Amino acid sequence: MENVITTVTDPCPATAVESHTRPSGAAAVRREVVRAWVNGWVRSRGTAAPVEVPGGFRIEVGRPGHVARYVLPAAEETVLRELVAGVVTPGVQLKVCAPREHVAPLLTDAWDIQQPEYLMTAALTGLPVGPDASALAPQGYVIESVDQDGVVDVRIRRGDETAASGRVALARSAAVFDQIHTDPAHRRRGLASRVMGALSAIAVEQGAALGLLAATEEGLTLYRALGWDLQTPLTAAVLRP
Repeated sequence: MENVITTVTDPCPATAVESHTRPSGAAAVRREVVRAWVNGWVRSRGTAAPVEVPGGFRIEVGRPGHVARYVLPAAEETVLRELVAGVVTPGVQLKVCAPREHVAPLLTDAWDIQQPEYLMTAALTGLPVGPDASALAPQGYVIESVDQDGVVDVRIRRGDETAASGRVALARSAAVFDQIHTDPAHRRRGLASRVMGALSAIAVEQGAALGLLAATEEGLTLYRALGWDLQTPLTAAVLRP
């Protein structure tokens, strides 16, 4: 068993855009940004609600190779060392808002560090491909969206193939963009930008003001070109069997 003391979060937690109700300072803002991202992520992935743990949040994922996830807004040495010492279940993942060089020395050899990621945000109404963009599919493609209780999937299709897709999940006035993907056979045609434009428009229509996403190294350039801002590197690690 992992030795973790948890406190259930407010089922309707404040988002980053409401952080004026929280203590001021960069650390408080960072925690609220991460809180908003975590709450949107669990909606997108259909997992249990996150719980607060010392230094961050824990999500019960319950999937092979991804049993649970800890998300920490900072690489606090004492917190991270105690967490790592208490985690014994293979498939538990960490997401720490800090560069690899700050996180790696605090992990044991049992942890595999994954490819770098980046937590990014955007003011949705100010995006170049925001709600005024038509987001029409290019010739030969069709674009469709499906809304399931505030989690919206957008797909660009050609025939029976899904050429590009993405999802946005609403968490109060924040929207988490997730699972943005373009099939390799359909890349370099601007499809990912069109998916993002459609998702942005949908999110704004549903009342979201702040967008959040976790980008890969490959996606970082794209999202920056679309008006997204880098908030922090994310270091991901998983406990090996």
